Amino acid sequence: MHTVTRHHGGITNVSQQPIRTNMIPVLPEDKFKAFFANFARTAGIRATERDFTIEGRPINPWLLHRAVFSRGGFDSVSTNDEWPIIGAAVGFPAIGPGDASQPPQCAPLPAQRLQQLYRDSLRPFDQTYMHTVVQLRNSQLSSVQSQPPQPQAKPHQPTEADYQALLSTTSESSLITPTR
Repeated sequence: MHTVTRHHGGITNVSQQPIRTNMIPVLPEDKFKAFFANFARTAGIRATERDFTIEGRPINPWLLHRAVFSRGGFDSVSTNDEWPIIGAAVGFPAIGPGDASQPPQCAPLPAQRLQQLYRDSLRPFDQTYMHTVVQLRNSQLSSVQSQPPQPQAKPHQPTEADYQALLSTTSESSLITPTR
C-alpha cells in the first residue's frame, strides 16, 4: 500500500512526484451524485437538502465540488481566501463594484458558511476521490513499468481520458469507500 500525503495543494505519493489537484479531473455530475451518495452513507455523513441550503438558497453539491476542486481544492481555496469567489460561482450575488480583472465575489457570510459546509461534507469525499485516483494512476503506471520496454516507445502520460476510463471501470464501492 502506498502512503499518500498532502503537499502544497496537491497529493504526493511517497514514491512518485506530487500530483496537483488540478491534474485530477472533476467527476461528471452523474458519477459525482452516485459516488457521493454512497460515500456519505458509508462514512455516516449527513447530506440532506436542508444541509445544502444557505440563506434560503439551495446549494448544488456537485457545483460546489466542481468550483472548489477546479481552484485547487479546499486547502488552496482556504489559504488563498477564495471562498467569496466560490460563493459567486455557485450562485450567490456578487458584491462590490466589480473589477474586470478579478472574478466576482459574494458577501463574506455565505462564503464562510460555504467553507464550513464544504469542510464538513465534501472535503472527506474529495480527499477519498483524490486518493483513489492516485492509487489507480500508480497501479496503471506500475503495470506499464513492469512490461518489457518496447523499442522507441514514448512514456505514456495519463490524460483526463485515461482517468475517466479508469473511473468508468472502477466500481462505485471501491471509489468511494472512506480510507481509515
